[in-house]
Amino acid sequence: MRSKSAALLIVAMILSATVVYADERESAEALLKVLERAISVAKMFDVDGNVKAAEELRDRATDMLDAGKYLEAKNLSVMGLRAVESSLRQVEVRDESQMDLAGEINRGLKYLSYVNLTLTYLEKRGYNTSALREAYLNTLSLYLQARNELRVENVQAAKKTLEKAESEKRMLESALISMFLTFRQRNARHVVEDFLNKSGFLLKYAELTALSAEDVGIEVNEIRHEVEEVRALRERVKRLVEEGKWLEALQLIDESSPLLLKLQAEASRLQAAYVFRQASENPRSFLGRLQVKANQYRGILEDMSRSGIDVSRPMEALTFAEKNIEVASLSLSMGREREALLYMVNALRALNYVGRFISMAGGGSE
Repeated sequence: MRSKSAALLIVAMILSATVVYADERESAEALLKVLERAISVAKMFDVDGNVKAAEELRDRATDMLDAGKYLEAKNLSVMGLRAVESSLRQVEVRDESQMDLAGEINRGLKYLSYVNLTLTYLEKRGYNTSALREAYLNTLSLYLQARNELRVENVQAAKKTLEKAESEKRMLESALISMFLTFRQRNARHVVEDFLNKSGFLLKYAELTALSAEDVGIEVNEIRHEVEEVRALRERVKRLVEEGKWLEALQLIDESSPLLLKLQAEASRLQAAYVFRQASENPRSFLGRLQVKANQYRGILEDMSRSGIDVSRPMEALTFAEKNIEVASLSLSMGREREALLYMVNALRALNYVGRFISMAGGGSE
């Protein structure tokens, strides 16, 4: 018999994965992610009690993180980890096969929880999911039966029931894929429009960044090439839509993420290089230009808001930029020039987002 050692080893590995971050928010976020993983491990061993307490602490830590109270969030996450550890200390794993079986059952139940959310989403939008709902309930019943059999150590019965449950799950997955394709096709126009809008937004950002970087002597051949690739991708999607090939267009959009992320990363890198090149010569002057732009954008956004345009997201970005400008100014006054440059990079990125929103909404010129 092996008692508790496997569970304690797992939680020790999780706890050892924590690192110290210079940024309080990053540190709080990292601890919260560790707590999430620890809770998932505990659930694999069918422990309740302290795990529920840990989930409550996790929720409170999330609220504190969202409120900017990072120290409180970290303290709550640590308390949650201790609650998980307390639960796992009470676990007894009788043999390797039982642990594997418990893991399979709990992974199946976790998957079914996502299925339930998906079905609820579809039902709220008027889709008939009665056959899928029945298949889901049948599959869920089998997994719960297997879990109960394992709890009373009827391992052979649990294995047979799990085989039936996984067979039902495969059929459920097939039916879900069919429903998903139907759903995607009905909503294809919205998906395509969203892709074209966001990729267009990204293209403008990349092109403006390239122009700024080129003006100060920074090499921009790579981003020019990526811009052309994204532009060609957009044209292919448009052509497929014009030909009525919606599923092919959707598949192309699904496959486009790596290219879009690559372009975004290169634009961000060039923007940082531009700030360091410009601001390092006269950081105070560059910071002053950022402040002028922020003031200009705030006036434009307020005018747009009065005309009925939703400017909540760009206003959040502008507030973020203003805070970074303020901190950069403080850093400069303390002689921390490199630190100030990093805050200026953050401010410029946020201001560029606001500028693109204003330009695309027709609210003014950058």
